[in-house]
This record gives sequence, structure tokens and C-alpha cells, in this order.
Amino acid sequence: MQNRIIFHIDMNSFFASCEVANHPELVGKPVVVGGASRRSVVLAATYEARKFGIHSGMPMYQALRRCPHLVIQSSHFQLYRDYSKRLMKLLQTYEVPIEQASIDEAYVDFTAKQVELGNIETFAKTLQQRIYDELGLPNSIGISYNKFLAKMASDMKKPMGITVIRRKDIPTKIWPLEIGEMFGVGKKSAAKLRTLGIKTIGDFAQIDAKKLEIAFSDMTISQQAYARGEDSRIVDGERHKAQSIGHSITFESDKDNEDELLEVMERLLDQVLARMEKQDQKAKTIQITIRNSYFKTQNRSYTLHEYSNNKKEIWEVVSRLFFNAWDGEPLRLIGVALTQFIAKEEATEQMNLFYQPEGIEQIEKRNKVLHKLQNKFGDETITTARKLKGRKKDDTSRD
Repeated sequence: MQNRIIFHIDMNSFFASCEVANHPELVGKPVVVGGASRRSVVLAATYEARKFGIHSGMPMYQALRRCPHLVIQSSHFQLYRDYSKRLMKLLQTYEVPIEQASIDEAYVDFTAKQVELGNIETFAKTLQQRIYDELGLPNSIGISYNKFLAKMASDMKKPMGITVIRRKDIPTKIWPLEIGEMFGVGKKSAAKLRTLGIKTIGDFAQIDAKKLEIAFSDMTISQQAYARGEDSRIVDGERHKAQSIGHSITFESDKDNEDELLEVMERLLDQVLARMEKQDQKAKTIQITIRNSYFKTQNRSYTLHEYSNNKKEIWEVVSRLFFNAWDGEPLRLIGVALTQFIAKEEATEQMNLFYQPEGIEQIEKRNKVLHKLQNKFGDETITTARKLKGRKKDDTSRD
């Protein structure tokens, strides 16, 4: 049986690298992404900044203490999405299966091209350099015969590293690693595994599966199989598509005004619904996220009985979830997301005693026209009374 050739391609310090690529004058300088205020945190740091001990999640004032000449760039998420799209388009030129794992990483299955590619490490260096030359993004590539090992390999050498893990390398390259370094094993699981005497990935691979089942009701056999180098998952190009559609916003200063928070939440929902409309889909699960000034994050979700794209129905759930999660404390971040999608033509309409079928159809037509107008002329072309009320308050405050 022919061994698969799976690449895991991971951008190094993606947000910061995008900023440097967009501003070539920053090349070689210590750069971080985040707000300039003392209460901000570092979202990403270039490797030049990391030499000073700066890392993601560090308070900005601490980063500035370590490196007074640090360059702080505000976050530009649309820029990062654009670079992500350009990366995927570049990979698509090879005409092989691609699975986007996140905004800055992808699995690529080069199995069908191995004869054409020749020496796989030489090709990897060529691909790595092409990404850097065309996008300006440093990247690391992991190569193996399955997805798990390719992902583990890409983390081993950064920045601009290339690591190959063959079957014979597992005992020397994978098993000696501390259990907390295994992809998919979180801090809590790692701590619990250590109580069983499992300190390394090799320990995990070789322990009796029955002991794991007793201690971990949620510990799947597949995770232990990964530790042994077994992973039959395919590179699935459909996997990343529309798993969720969401928008969130981090405020410059914390907000606790109820009307203002609801106005922003509704605006986020409009953006989410417009994206879902473009994909001609309906959703079943609604999620909201809030985070206060102490970085305590609350998530709430609700699954509808039937798939829906009806704003009134979804907004009622969003607002209910919001008030269920919010305790009145000032908020730093709020977000809305929809998941569990189905194509419109496949969806079964929920019959409501208070609405005739043509009423539901009229609501859908109205929503479709609304989203088209917003896409063409901007989000504020047509607005709701709540948003208008909030805008009047803003206008009054400026007088």
C-alpha cells in the first residue's frame, strides 16, 4: 500500500506577519499586534519581539517594559482574512486535496503527485519559499503519512522550519515528548493523564486502553491511536466550509449600557445573517459570547426545533441568551455565531399556528431584499428602530 504524503502548512505568528508583509518597513523590527493602551494584551508577536520574552496574551505594558522600542500595530482582521484567502488560492494551484484547518493553516494531500514532485523535502522548501516570496509570510511545514503526525511535525521547527516524520521516527521524535505537547490533549486532560503515570506521549501510546476507559469517560480510542502513529482521517476539502458563521467585536473601552450592547449585538447578527444568505443556508444552533473586563468569558447556545433564517426568531433567542449570560458587569467583547447549517431547499419549514405559510414566505423575501441592499450599499442602508435610537443618542452626545 502506498504511503500517503500529507503536508501541514502553518503560518508563523500570522497576525503579526500579515502586518509586516503589509508594511515592509517593519521587516526585522520587534512588532506586536494589539491595542496601545496599558489594559490591552498582545495578540501576536513577531520572532524579533519574542527574543525579548514577549508572547501572545502578555499585557501590553509588560511587553513595553521588556522592549521599549516595540512597534505596536492595531489589529486588522479583514487584512488577515485576505491573506488567508490568498494562501488558499496559492495552494489550490497544485490541484490536490486541501483542508483549511483555520485562518492560517491547512492540510494538503500530495500523495497523487509524489512521482511528479520528486524529492519531497526539496519540494517542501520550494513551496515554503514560494509562500514567503508571494505573500511575505514565514511558515513552517510538517510532512508525514497522516494528518496528526504532520501537525505535530509543523510545530517542531519555527520559524521557516521543515520537519518530516516517517513511521520509523515515532519512537524517537514523538514518544519522548511530554504529554502536554500532544496535539488534541488539553491542560486538564494532560494533568489527569499524569496522575496515571503518563508523562510522555510514548507512555500514552503504550498504556492499557482499559485503564484509560476507566479514568476517562470522554477519552476516545482515536487519541491513543494517534499517539501510536495511526490516523486514517482524509484531507477533506469540505470540512472547513461553513462549520460556523460568526462575528464578534472587542470594544476600545468596556461597555455596560444595555441599549448600546443590544444595538451592537443586533448589528453583529445582521452581518452573520447576510453571510448565511450568501451561502443560501439556514441554521439551527445560535451562540453568543461575552467577555468582561476581567477576561471572564461566557458562552451560551440554543438549538431551534427547525432550521431558520428568520431574523425575528433568531434575534429573540440571541437577546434571551445575552440576558441569561450578562450579569451587568462592563463588557470587553461580545459575539454572535450560527452553526449547524442546511441548504434552504433541504430545510423543513416549522409550521406555526399563528402564521400562514405565505407569511413565512413574505418574511424570507423581505430578509433577502434587506441583505441584498446591505451588501450593495452598506450595512446602514436600512436599519431598525433600535439602531436608529442608538444613533440619535450618539448624535446628541456630539452636539
